[in-house]
Amino acid sequence: MKVSLEQIYRAYPVFQVLIEQPLPMPVNLKLREAVRELQPHFQEIADIQNNIVREQNYPQDESGSYLVSEQSHDEFLSILNARLQRFVHITWEPIIVDDIVDAKLSIKELEAISFLFSDLESLVESAV
Repeated sequence: MKVSLEQIYRAYPVFQVLIEQPLPMPVNLKLREAVRELQPHFQEIADIQNNIVREQNYPQDESGSYLVSEQSHDEFLSILNARLQRFVHITWEPIIVDDIVDAKLSIKELEAISFLFSDLESLVESAV
């Protein structure tokens, strides 16, 4: 399956939510495998972010935290978005929405992980 680094970036916080929720064991195992499969890409995204911070030469405070103005933050996000457009191949057998029916996810969170499902688009189409 091909997904963009941007999709993986947006899915990361949703994985954090899902791994804290009690789900059926087969789904937990699949999600665990997905996280393992995506781990190198999570690291690549972190490296991209760190490279942008170094390239932009943001000032740091005494504790080492970077000081980024709102304008600089918007520029950072624009650069990050451009660099996350690369597609990568992941090995993943899609799940169905019913597998996580008890999970508490917002519409935004569900959209962020939509690439994990085999039936999401058909469910949306039938609901309209």
